[in-house]
Amino acid sequence: MSTNVLLNEELIGLSALAKKVPSHRHAGKRGITAVAVWRWVVQGVRAHDGRIVKLETVKLAGRYLTSWAAFQRFIEAQSPQQTNVLPTPARSPGKRARAARKATAELQAAGF
Repeated sequence: MSTNVLLNEELIGLSALAKKVPSHRHAGKRGITAVAVWRWVVQGVRAHDGRIVKLETVKLAGRYLTSWAAFQRFIEAQSPQQTNVLPTPARSPGKRARAARKATAELQAAGF
């Protein structure tokens, strides 16, 4: 995303963002750490399709800033696209073994 887009949004500091994002480890007691947000900026996170997604920032007088809109884009980039097709449920080990035996028997009956 272009820096110009980020400059047209209301900017917030990384620590301010960290305080607003709930921590899954400290349910409702406090936000995540600013170091975690910094990792999103520098290292990024791996999306479901294998891409590395980084949080957009701008640097102003030695301070990195982002926006809520950039944070929303960061979250959306990590989330798989919703489709009307439901994923095929995984088969249990027993069902996989029975299917493999059946396929082997069919191949042997066909002469392979």
